Amino acid sequence: MYTGLIATRYATALADFAAANGEERAVYDDVRRLIAAYGEDVSVRAALYSPVLPAAAKQALLRQALDGKVSPTFDRFIELVLRHHREKYLHFMLHSYVGVD
Repeated sequence: MYTGLIATRYATALADFAAANGEERAVYDDVRRLIAAYGEDVSVRAALYSPVLPAAAKQALLRQALDGKVSPTFDRFIELVLRHHREKYLHFMLHSYVGVD
């Protein structure tokens, strides 16, 4: 499947989910902070792409990259992405989300 299509679908779903939960601002802030973490720490992306790490460890790593302050909506979104093994598209999803809002 095309990377841009996957990223756009997930970003749109996140926008809808955030709106339904009334957490648009919190999710937007989480997305911006995670984009910054990707840029600052290459090990975040490397660990996320690791086939050896279980999904729970990857989610814990992302929470840590966000200083443990993650909105429930964004946390559930990350869980969904990891459950469907789409973590290699997460960076694209985040940038698509910033363009979607």
